[in-house]
Amino acid sequence: MTTGAWGKQKDRIPLIRADHFRKVYFPTVAVDDISISIYKGDILALVGANGAGKSTLTKALSGVINCDEGELYVEGKEVDLSSYSPLTARKLGIRVVHQELSLCKNLTVYENFYVEQPQSARGSNWRKKARQMAKEALDKVFPEHGIDVNAGLDKLSIAQQQMVEISRATCDPDMRLMILDEPTSSLPAEQTGQLQDYLMRTAKEGMTYIYISHRLNEIMTIANRVYIMQNGNKKWEGGIDETSEEHMVALMGEGIGSGESVTECGEYTPPEPNADVFVKCDGYTTQVLHDIKFEACGGQILGLTGLEGNGQLDLLQEIFKKAGKQIPGMQIKGTVAYVAGDRKKEGIFPLWSIADNQVITKAAHGGLFRHLSKEWLEESVGYWYDKLHIKSDGPEALITSLSGGNQQKVLIARALVADADIILLDDPTRGVDQPTKNALYELFREAASGGKLVIWRTSDDAELEFCTKLL
Repeated sequence: MTTGAWGKQKDRIPLIRADHFRKVYFPTVAVDDISISIYKGDILALVGANGAGKSTLTKALSGVINCDEGELYVEGKEVDLSSYSPLTARKLGIRVVHQELSLCKNLTVYENFYVEQPQSARGSNWRKKARQMAKEALDKVFPEHGIDVNAGLDKLSIAQQQMVEISRATCDPDMRLMILDEPTSSLPAEQTGQLQDYLMRTAKEGMTYIYISHRLNEIMTIANRVYIMQNGNKKWEGGIDETSEEHMVALMGEGIGSGESVTECGEYTPPEPNADVFVKCDGYTTQVLHDIKFEACGGQILGLTGLEGNGQLDLLQEIFKKAGKQIPGMQIKGTVAYVAGDRKKEGIFPLWSIADNQVITKAAHGGLFRHLSKEWLEESVGYWYDKLHIKSDGPEALITSLSGGNQQKVLIARALVADADIILLDDPTRGVDQPTKNALYELFREAASGGKLVIWRTSDDAELEFCTKLL
């Protein structure tokens, strides 16, 4: 949509209009006097650094939280926010695909579809109807997805679970606005392209989307409008032809990283190999991995790549589990730290503070009864807290008070605080804003330059250029 077309659209009644939304989590103002309009057929990109207020705004629009101030209109009719809830939002046709997946992992794929849409599979043969509903929805969005709808959800990869979450949302026959929060954060390139095709096709048919992503190249591909937030405020709004990746990074950057786009970060010259740190596999075999052969040593950034589900994550986890052990076919020299990709399941300690989450790996490596000085802990926590621009009320705040991207920063800080020789990264930049990504790329290179071995699994093919070696 051109700027002129957007100007004409502003004369129409919006499908959804929020006026002067404000939400405070004392002492943080998460959303401050935000007004936003979404028109039928829009793919509106909602952009901002981690902690800018994007998730809070979408939760307010979908009734998950109540705003302290503001007004909401659907097709010009005011909605009573005092009784606004997710059920009310759903009846109005507003549906959210959250960044943190909301699936039931103890159920099968088709049972997850039934839980979401029980009215579509009533009767004694509800299982058959639910299976058909699940298969049709998956086929519609992700052709040749390869997902067995009878499989238990816990048997699927993170990427496959994300495909189920997205497809399940499309089954709602009354949906008019879908809010997608980092929908491609775990998707391989092929499935990302399929989702983009689906969104653009259905937007032309009248479906409306709010699309939240830190992958700015995706936004430039599919969005017709961009709304940039910073510190709970509107920073900029305009048509897609009025902006660029560099423009968006500059507006949301807040001094994190270089401010350059991914492709413009400088060349990297690897140091001399550090033979005192290495991982060597010679025919290493498990139930999943078969005859794996490679060598990687300190000073290198080894990228694990391939089609989703072909053993990259399994290899990463095997290295972590087997560190310090004598295993046939695998040799590891050096201490190991692991940054989990599924932060909700494997990464964070939800009842702990940010500081405690940062230092747990260092404490575990220290051994039983080893003393860690309070001064060192405070200095180390504070250093990485500031360097990664973790946005919160302070290191003593609960980690669950952070946005998803800021939680990811804490997990990366944990590995860096541990000062391990080998750093294992499972898609570490998932859900992280572009300026922070640039800062992390620099940190990974600094680690390798210091003689550490970085082994990096990524779902973003563009990140492979930062690796010195690929497997």
